[in-house]
Amino acid sequence: MTSLSALLASMSRDGDQFSISPTEDWGQGRTLYGGITLALAAHAVRRAFPELPPMRSAQAAFTGPASGPLTIHPAVVSAGKSSAFVGVDSVTAAGVALRATFCYGVARNSAFRHVDIPMPDVARPAQCGPFFPTEFTPQFAVQFEARLAGKHAPLAGIDDPDLLAWIRHRDQDVANDEAGLIALADATPPSATLMFTEASPISTMTWSMEFLGTDYRNDGWHLIRSKGEDVGDGYCSQAMNVWDEHGRPLIAARQSVSMEGYPCRRVEAYLCRSLPVFFKIPSLFSCICKHIFAVSKKRKHNFATHNLVAKSLLRNLLYGKNYAPDIICICK
Repeated sequence: MTSLSALLASMSRDGDQFSISPTEDWGQGRTLYGGITLALAAHAVRRAFPELPPMRSAQAAFTGPASGPLTIHPAVVSAGKSSAFVGVDSVTAAGVALRATFCYGVARNSAFRHVDIPMPDVARPAQCGPFFPTEFTPQFAVQFEARLAGKHAPLAGIDDPDLLAWIRHRDQDVANDEAGLIALADATPPSATLMFTEASPISTMTWSMEFLGTDYRNDGWHLIRSKGEDVGDGYCSQAMNVWDEHGRPLIAARQSVSMEGYPCRRVEAYLCRSLPVFFKIPSLFSCICKHIFAVSKKRKHNFATHNLVAKSLLRNLLYGKNYAPDIICICK
């Protein structure tokens, strides 16, 4: 396992650009997860412009899969006496994977102070069970300790997508900087996964966040809350907050997430259009769908090819090939 501190230390510089080849244990499916992608960009900016004041906000668009070697291009957009904006593109061989803008600002004297982001009343980490279900554990989860602080974990099949989890880095040498906090802040899956009953592809499209202070430590427990406020049409709009273990709010954020439909249901939709009426007996139809999907999944097809597999197997089924006996067995 490559720790966060070791990963950041491996970043090399060539003029105005930075290069890094993240290991698979920071991945999520075919790409890096969004938190580490943005954290690497933030680290490159801090190395390129070490004189920048603390980070105050970030806006990120995840425009493509971040897989393989990354080249990171930070550039100052504007800079004044007290604040600066820096733009970053993270590029793979396939094109731009991330386009982000970071805002940095010095602390200013002010007569006003108001904080109204109370941490939810949850059990302490030592009293909480594991967070990730066995069948829904991304590769990067090995980098963190995670405890279920809310009532429900992903794949619970509930109607209220309100996710609560305690998270902390396993890396004992993680730095107390924005890169470490960004990586941790995205270590939980989207809140809509609480509505799922089976694993299905998800992808963060955009992420905007505000840093609510500069006094934080990345080596302790952090409580993350992600609440889905609008879920539908294959997308989830969620509000996010991060607190340290003492209840101090550190991040207020929003994410827009795309969600794939259940692949088995895609097969069902195809079969509804293709099967003769006499095959649409509910119990038999369900068995046919599950069987076709199981065969396709066993052959490790991508989700996009399930309908093609369904078409091929359906033809065999209708013309008396070797699938009818299997379906009879499943029915039994």
